[in-house]
Amino acid sequence: MGGNAPPLAHRQNRERLTGKLPNGDREEPCKCSLPLWRLTNRIQRTALRAAADTARSTVGLETPQAPFSQTCIRRGAMIIAQISDSHITQVGGNADRQYATATHLQRAVAHLTRLPAPPDVVLVTGDCVDSGSVPEYERFRDLLRPLTMPVYVIPGNHDDRVHLRAVFGTQGAQPMAGFVQYVLDEWPIRLIALDTNVPGHHAGSLCAERLRWLEERLSEAPARPTVIFLHHPPFPTGLQGFDQRGLEGAEAFGAIVARYPNVERVVAGHIHCATQRRFAGTLALTCPSTAYQMFLDLQRVERLAVVMEPPACLLHVWRETTGLVTYTSLIGEYGPVTEIREEGKSLPQTERPEDAVV
Repeated sequence: MGGNAPPLAHRQNRERLTGKLPNGDREEPCKCSLPLWRLTNRIQRTALRAAADTARSTVGLETPQAPFSQTCIRRGAMIIAQISDSHITQVGGNADRQYATATHLQRAVAHLTRLPAPPDVVLVTGDCVDSGSVPEYERFRDLLRPLTMPVYVIPGNHDDRVHLRAVFGTQGAQPMAGFVQYVLDEWPIRLIALDTNVPGHHAGSLCAERLRWLEERLSEAPARPTVIFLHHPPFPTGLQGFDQRGLEGAEAFGAIVARYPNVERVVAGHIHCATQRRFAGTLALTCPSTAYQMFLDLQRVERLAVVMEPPACLLHVWRETTGLVTYTSLIGEYGPVTEIREEGKSLPQTERPEDAVV
């Protein structure tokens, strides 16, 4: 967990994108050609995988060797799962007792493993733990172990970047000294992690040093579709309690993003609910928490209250034919799936649920 993906995960990613089956055969080839960058970086990827194996063994997290299912093949598609604000404590900690945060993260992990098309990568956009202690990060890491795809984390205001790094090690490529900022170059979408943590404060910051690093990374690949992920949203949310302790440097960050139209999304967490807004020529959004959500009282925007609404994750899906589309996937058990169309034809009325809408 953390670092670049292990060899098996990379092989699975390539198989999903190229149509290669587990037994070595191939499906009918996709009519669209792969981007040139995927064909020219093989030597670099080999070196990165070797480094990732070393880093992963240091962290102590092995990727389970799960069998690869033909049903997971998604030619020409990349799926990025985003979860956020799990607030893991030690066993019996306050958030554990009040909100069952560990149980909810277990359910989120199980949800991701049961998706019909498993994600290629999982991003955790901060507030991984509640008070930033090493035992909390160790428990958080253990709760993520069932995930067979690579997982990458960034700190939020409840995190401690030093302790996070102690457990998860250095992640990605071109890591920034002193901060948890890095690049993931292994997939059709380039992923850039930003660290908005300010020790001892709930507000976030992107200082000149962190922003300079970001501009250097964006300038390296101005034509590559890119997603930037961070904890604090860079826009006013309309929720006064959060906006009063928002993201310092958001305006300068927006000026950089505006210079790079290849930035497809800016994705964040922090406010425990799903929001989206135009930002610097792109779309910025926030992910719900895996546990408790903000109670939206839009008549009293200064109010801060939480409610145990259903948690959710976001699925950002890239295809050459559609671009990047973001879906909200509710976490939980919601009854059986009922087919209402089969082989392009509607099923007879008697076979549909009474409340189905076609």
